[in-house]
Amino acid sequence: MKQSNAWYLRHIEPNTELGNILKECSTYNEKTKQWDVDLKQFATAVPVTKMNEFLSTMVNKIVVQKVFDITDGAEFPYLDFQAPDSEYGDTIELIAVQNLDYNGKDYDGTCDLSPNVPGVNTQYIYTTDKKFWKISVLPQVMKRAIIREGQLGALVGVIVSRLEYAYKKYLYINISADLSKVVGQTITLQGLGKNSTTDDAKKYLNECFQVAYKMAQFNTFFNSEGMESITPKGRATLYINASTMASLNVNAMASLLNSEKLDTKVFKDIKMVQFYNDDGTEDTNTLGYILDDRFYEFRVPIKESTSFFCPSSLITTYWLHAWIKRGYAPFINAVKFVAKNGTLDTHIE
Repeated sequence: MKQSNAWYLRHIEPNTELGNILKECSTYNEKTKQWDVDLKQFATAVPVTKMNEFLSTMVNKIVVQKVFDITDGAEFPYLDFQAPDSEYGDTIELIAVQNLDYNGKDYDGTCDLSPNVPGVNTQYIYTTDKKFWKISVLPQVMKRAIIREGQLGALVGVIVSRLEYAYKKYLYINISADLSKVVGQTITLQGLGKNSTTDDAKKYLNECFQVAYKMAQFNTFFNSEGMESITPKGRATLYINASTMASLNVNAMASLLNSEKLDTKVFKDIKMVQFYNDDGTEDTNTLGYILDDRFYEFRVPIKESTSFFCPSSLITTYWLHAWIKRGYAPFINAVKFVAKNGTLDTHIE
């Protein structure tokens, strides 16, 4: 953003640090006979304390200040996986008892006292992440650039809220990356996008319904341990990306899911998510998941926030610590849908 206004130059001494930075961020416009100031470049180049001095000189020109939380309303669907944790101990042991042979034994009149101990499958979840985030503010200095007392509190509140946002986004990306690795059972489908037809959407939804119904039956395919694990109808959640959600809403759900003849209780919920790889890049091969609500969990045994005021710099620093346990139960049903052509149609016109 460029601003053509000599006011900035008149209110800053030319040979000061701010003046020199302003010169570097300005060009003279021969047509308008004014200096064009690149405010974005200027704001990036100026130290925080100096920026407040600059804003202080402008305070008589500002009549209204609005503080925006630009991430307000962000959804973090994987937070549903959080389970309560104890302050003591660390490792969580998940145990599944194997099923007996349904054929049993034929009665022959003898006394069979031989032991028949069922097998068990186990999985362990322990602390995998010990993270902290911090952010600093200078409220005493910032007051010089604020015209109303309440606005300072609102601004500091939004700044500090970045800690919780960073924590939730860290979980979002890392849980998504976990799921891409630990859900071993995959089904290949044609991806849905802007060019998909109603028939394409119905086929996709039909496949999802089939999987959910089969999960509720006697089946060993849907978990990596090959155990006969049952996911009752209405217990699994369908996770799909934005392109798929849009296509289903337009082409299938709007008519099908409102039909009295359709079983709308197949899934516990249908959630729109964005899928990620380990490195934080978008996973362009995954279409979605159907997950039993017991398949994945995370726990947060330690989540502490604190602040420290440095009297020499007038800087207040806020910290958020979070120790996280992440893991899954391989004997619980979970399926991943992958794109038939290997990539998704994510183009937005």
